Amino acid sequence: MLTILGLNSLVFLKDGEQVSMGIRLLYALFVKPVWGLLMAAFIFGMICKVENVYRRILEWPGWVSLVRLTYCSYNVHMLLIRYGFGADTQLYFLSDLHMLITTFGFIVLTFILSTVMWLCVEQPSNNLIKKLGKKSILDSEAGVKKIE
Repeated sequence: MLTILGLNSLVFLKDGEQVSMGIRLLYALFVKPVWGLLMAAFIFGMICKVENVYRRILEWPGWVSLVRLTYCSYNVHMLLIRYGFGADTQLYFLSDLHMLITTFGFIVLTFILSTVMWLCVEQPSNNLIKKLGKKSILDSEAGVKKIE
């Protein structure tokens, strides 16, 4: 349903004859509330664990590794984009294919570098924090004497 709602907006982006002002006004009036209600229903369905197709997709175990990389991806992706576009010194022809290839390249490179960053920085830091946290808890328990 969300996809259909999003694809309906493509009517306004076509070349040539424009859609009438009344239709554009009605679309602009209803698109955000309808989108908000659909998202609220989606989130409510996830919270209440309503069995559906989308729940199987979103709870798929294969997402776990990508979820672990999100923080590293967040840190890496803007650096890559700034470097990638900041290093350009010439103008180039912008096409849909060029944008698709560039976007896919940035996504792949971001996840490769974020995997390396996760393996070398985040995971060892998490392990160290867990070990230090357990040690401090054990030390505080060892200092307490039981009175019998």
